[in-house]
Amino acid sequence: MASIAKPKPAGLYIHIPFCQVKCRYCAFAVFPGLLKQIARYLESLNKEMVFYQDRAIDTIYFGGGTPSILSPENWKGIMKNIKSRFILQDNMEITIECNPENISSELVQSYCEEGVTRLSLGLQTSDEALLKKIGRTHSWVNFLKAYSLCRNSKLSNLNVDLIFGLPGQTMENWKQTLKKVLDLRPEHLSMYPLDIENKSAFYFDGVEADQELQADMYEWSSEQTALAGYEHYEIFSYSLPGYQCRHNLKYWKNDPCIGIGVSAAGYDGTERYQNTDRFWNYIETLESGKSPIINVERLGSTDRLREKMMLGLRMKEGIFFTEEMNSKFGPVLKKLIAEGTLQITREHKEAQRIVSSQKGWLLSNTIYRELLIGNEL
Repeated sequence: MASIAKPKPAGLYIHIPFCQVKCRYCAFAVFPGLLKQIARYLESLNKEMVFYQDRAIDTIYFGGGTPSILSPENWKGIMKNIKSRFILQDNMEITIECNPENISSELVQSYCEEGVTRLSLGLQTSDEALLKKIGRTHSWVNFLKAYSLCRNSKLSNLNVDLIFGLPGQTMENWKQTLKKVLDLRPEHLSMYPLDIENKSAFYFDGVEADQELQADMYEWSSEQTALAGYEHYEIFSYSLPGYQCRHNLKYWKNDPCIGIGVSAAGYDGTERYQNTDRFWNYIETLESGKSPIINVERLGSTDRLREKMMLGLRMKEGIFFTEEMNSKFGPVLKKLIAEGTLQITREHKEAQRIVSSQKGWLLSNTIYRELLIGNEL
């Protein structure tokens, strides 16, 4: 009798929706006025974990919001609940997003004690005026102090988050920020163009992104990170050798991921689900013993293939080219290759990959739109 293969370990995303203030570019589900509800929210997280009891996981990512706003005692409780609900694999990757102003030696020590392996520090820019303009509550000095505390701990995997194309930001200003960060040699960099989301304060203020300037910043940044020894392995991600973010790779490879918390989303290989983004609805639903999921989408074979392509083309390695892709998306792929946004590479006689060119990464939204609306044979 043939043995049944065990499900692949999933990634676990946990949303922490608390902040001191909401940044002006942010459109995520965050609630600055509800800090007194942290304990009640954490208990709701524990209740939601029951729905995924005994699932095997090998990465955990705490996003927000501001996960670092939680106390060492909070972290001890969260990790205790995770260990009791899930089957943790060997060599776990555990990431926490942090704001520089929250970092203390006690907090970093608690991370180490609870098995955290990776911290992501949200700098965004080194320019003090820009930090105030976008609603950040830290300074460059705060960041350097936090970075030093993390670097001098047992944690050896640090990411720095940056945003380019901020309102009023010049190319020279951006160059200064990136040069300062590269001098620190973090293991990983995440660099995103400013995106004006519908629910953000910038959207209501009428702020518009300068896409031509962003393209220039992006190309210059790719050149500088390569010269500094970083691999540009995903459209907005750069790492020193051996430090790619394993959790994010799960998303881009369309592997199963469990989403826990208000507004969190998950994927089990065939279905995508979304939790409610309303704080009190999330709390009250779980306190009544029900699931907070409000939307489930079951993907057909064509939709799964389309998603695999859209996500896979974010990565430097791209995706293997198959007959199914050719039969369903051949005309669209041929058009994108002719335009120079996609390329075909041959690994060996029998295998070909589709990869995004540098131009394709700059025009990634165009590729995704074409795959969504392109006619199928």
